[in-house]
Amino acid sequence: MKTGRSLQEVLTELARQQSAKRDYISPAAELSLLPDGRTLEMGKRHFEVTDLFHRQVGAALSIPAKYYDAMRAEKPALLAENVNSWLGDREQSYMIRAMEYPEEKPSARAFLSDRYRRIDNMEVAEAVLPLFAGQADMEIVSSEVTSARLYLK
Repeated sequence: MKTGRSLQEVLTELARQQSAKRDYISPAAELSLLPDGRTLEMGKRHFEVTDLFHRQVGAALSIPAKYYDAMRAEKPALLAENVNSWLGDREQSYMIRAMEYPEEKPSARAFLSDRYRRIDNMEVAEAVLPLFAGQADMEIVSSEVTSARLYLK
């Protein structure tokens, strides 16, 4: 059985993520994907984009995933042109969920509606873990946290 990290290590990583997370609301027309296909520009800020971010942009702009992935792999400048053209026509705003660690380039990890209800991994852990504390018949057998998911079994 894969055990991942200890619960203490997961909590330490959650605290690190909690201090690095940033949410930005931006009008669509003020967002642009640079011709490298890997960098989002929002005003004067630049973010490396994650796979999840790409998937959410494609879905939000109704760009078929197979076509989006082909442009991303083979013609990133064409991907940027498509994304920027569709974003430029939108009047709504979007939420960009980012991680900004001091030692790393900021990353855009999610592209969501500006009305998205924010629930973070730390909030989930704080709500769930006390339910198990002191329960002799319950134990955490594995736990892990990634940039996109929290796992507790």
